Amino acid sequence: MKLGGKLFISMVLLAATVVRSTAGDTEAADIYAQGRKLYLAGEYYDAAKKFEKSYAEASGPAVRANSLLAQIGAFRMCKLYYREFNAIELLLERYPEYADCNTLISREYEIAEYFRTGLREPSFWILRWIPW
Repeated sequence: MKLGGKLFISMVLLAATVVRSTAGDTEAADIYAQGRKLYLAGEYYDAAKKFEKSYAEASGPAVRANSLLAQIGAFRMCKLYYREFNAIELLLERYPEYADCNTLISREYEIAEYFRTGLREPSFWILRWIPW
């Protein structure tokens, strides 16, 4: 195969990759918008699930970082501090350019203090109303 044929095939493969990643980000943005509506309606746990799905579907760093930031807020409103801590860690580790590091690290210390003083999350979200 001549050089022109190889170049053409590589350009087609590159274009297919770009189209696929753009489609993934579009779907992720739609899921994120659904989660945002749930968050504004006060359905924080359902919104957090949508934000997790948006993170999994996205391929671009901006969409993934925004999904993680939204997860952090939703888990904080649900008082699921361990999951909030994990989302903060993931954001700081993989997307530090999108994070306010000082604020997030301070929040990690607050969560650690909660657990040090004896706070425990319910094992099952459905049973959160039981005073353990």
